[in-house]
Amino acid sequence: MDRAAGDPEPRTCAIMTRDAGNSLNYDLIGLSYSARRCADPRIVDALISNLRLGKGSLVADIGAGTGNYACALADLGMRVSAVEPSSIMRRQSRDHELVTWYEGVAEELPLAGESHAGVICVLAYHHFKSGRQAVREMNRVCPRGMIVILACDPSLAEQTWWLNEYFPDVWQQARSTCPTAKTILDDFAAAGRPAVSIPFLIPFDLQDCFAAAGWRRPAMYLDPQVRSCISSFACQEPELLAMGLDLLRADLESGRWYQKNSRLAALNEIDWGYRLIVSHPSASDHSRGWNPNPP
Repeated sequence: MDRAAGDPEPRTCAIMTRDAGNSLNYDLIGLSYSARRCADPRIVDALISNLRLGKGSLVADIGAGTGNYACALADLGMRVSAVEPSSIMRRQSRDHELVTWYEGVAEELPLAGESHAGVICVLAYHHFKSGRQAVREMNRVCPRGMIVILACDPSLAEQTWWLNEYFPDVWQQARSTCPTAKTILDDFAAAGRPAVSIPFLIPFDLQDCFAAAGWRRPAMYLDPQVRSCISSFACQEPELLAMGLDLLRADLESGRWYQKNSRLAALNEIDWGYRLIVSHPSASDHSRGWNPNPP
């Protein structure tokens, strides 16, 4: 699909596209995804509280991966349309009577207009060819419900991530690939939908092993299965990756890492730029006292 006027250029290292020449493809790196990218209950709670929907509601999960969050919502009684382009990812999903799978991309959803009561998108937005077109499509299928996106904006992190010392290209890849929270908000504004950005603090015992999950568990990054499920690691040059792994392993064995990062031991959660982007259907919701953080 062609970009509409005013759309930003497609980001590099895209995953959620149909281009055969992409430098990264989950058909290649997603073989162990379901084992390491488990739905974290705190993320599920955030999705549920902001969707504001009850049992039986139909929700679209865009960039559903192996369906961990789709199934988590279905376990709570919601019906879910899971949209994912990678056959490898879809084949790893567990069967659930309330989850229906669709092959497709965010910029051209294989879903009928005005068919869903809510939309979620968990850490997939940075893989879209056009976030603005993806938002248009989300709005098309869900013009009157909530849209809840979990995304990462590295520029909003409290401090430079210690991982940058060992894998500077990972941090750079994240900064160059992930759209800022403002960019996502602008994408929603262009679609005529108000949206807010809400910090999501990363707990030290996060079950979903995405890029920042090991901020207090550095040995996690030595696991090749974990790294294979983190797109910014999958983009790295093998030689540079090996150098970083050797340095991290040596610092862990010597205790140097723990000395340098002792302050982290006292923290249970941290802000490393992850944000919930929550969009309500119209400005009229403000007059009804819409609250981005419902009780």
